[in-house]
Amino acid sequence: MSLDNKAGYGQARSSQAGRPSGLIGWAVGLYLRWRNADLNAAAIDALVPFPGDRVLEIGFGPGEALRRLAAVKGIGKIAGIDHSPTMLAMAEQCNRPAITRGAMELRLAGIDAVPFAERSFDAVLAVDCVQYWPDLISHLAVVRRLLRPGGRALFGLRGAERQGPESTPKCLSPAALSQALAAAGFVQVTIERVETRPTPSTLILARRPI
Repeated sequence: MSLDNKAGYGQARSSQAGRPSGLIGWAVGLYLRWRNADLNAAAIDALVPFPGDRVLEIGFGPGEALRRLAAVKGIGKIAGIDHSPTMLAMAEQCNRPAITRGAMELRLAGIDAVPFAERSFDAVLAVDCVQYWPDLISHLAVVRRLLRPGGRALFGLRGAERQGPESTPKCLSPAALSQALAAAGFVQVTIERVETRPTPSTLILARRPI
């Protein structure tokens, strides 16, 4: 494969990772369900949902973290947004029982047009997606406004799996995200490295000021 072809493949791979679509997108969703299983589990453990908490997941992908959230005893309303119709369909299929009983609400939307009011949530979760946000600080400020005072936001970042023209060009370091969170008005930013497959990942927790 030539360098030009490798670069084109990398761009296509990045596009499907950021916004899966069609039959290929469905396959990507199945892969993400496997690849992010450990990270989703670690993220929910670190988020520590309290009884009655209203939780929003941004970029829920195939819906695995939502399914895990729905299993937390006593959790309040769960909501989620994703800008991929393919991922919305997968997540709805995965979480039909919770949706049917009114415990979960999923919307087709992106971070640039969140369909929820300010201070609607006690916690916001975003796993393996913040690196695709085009205006990071502004969009993190959106997350802050969605939280009640003292509310917490948890971000999961995957470690780099490959280098070279065929790798995903979207990359965000934990340090860069921490700095952006501070610039967006968050406080008490902490970083935790977690062991996940196929490579280690990082969890970044931050709070909206009281």
